[in-house]
Amino acid sequence: MITVTGGAAAAIRRMTNTRVYPGAGLRIAAHGRPGRFAFALVSQPSAGDVAVGVPGTQLYLDREATAALGDAVLDADATAERVWQLSLRTD
Repeated sequence: MITVTGGAAAAIRRMTNTRVYPGAGLRIAAHGRPGRFAFALVSQPSAGDVAVGVPGTQLYLDREATAALGDAVLDADATAERVWQLSLRTD
């Protein structure tokens, strides 16, 4: 199952625990060619999504992303402007 770092969990919480998106989660879905993924804020999972335990927020993977990202690491870093950038490492 995908590993979510503390930085990524914090970034997801910052995006989803707001007045604009209360109770939202982050969804990762396969997108087009193999190895490409789309990230979206969603109010609930889609049918067939797998929920990944992330303290204080929700992370959902569609079936293809679940299979492809089994050993992946979801990480995040803050830029100098305090903008969080999510990254997937699949090595």
